[in-house]
Amino acid sequence: MCRLLDAYPDRELPNPGIVVTEDGTEEVLVDKIVDERNWGRGRQYKVRWIGYGKEHDEWKARSELLKNEALDVWEREQGELEEDLTTSD
Repeated sequence: MCRLLDAYPDRELPNPGIVVTEDGTEEVLVDKIVDERNWGRGRQYKVRWIGYGKEHDEWKARSELLKNEALDVWEREQGELEEDLTTSD
């Protein structure tokens, strides 16, 4: 894939766009979570979509991401970061 991009540096690849699941639900795939914040009485996570740049990042409520692996990865990484900070003292 890299060689193809090198051969055509001005070529823009299409975004993956919306995926329609078997039950007809439209979804955009999450690449990763890049930030989190308190919002009202809950938490929101800044989501980076597969095939889109940071200018398309969106804040999503935790409830919208509960069944998403990206949330699991984010929480695991944040937990490890907190452990490293508390054990380095």
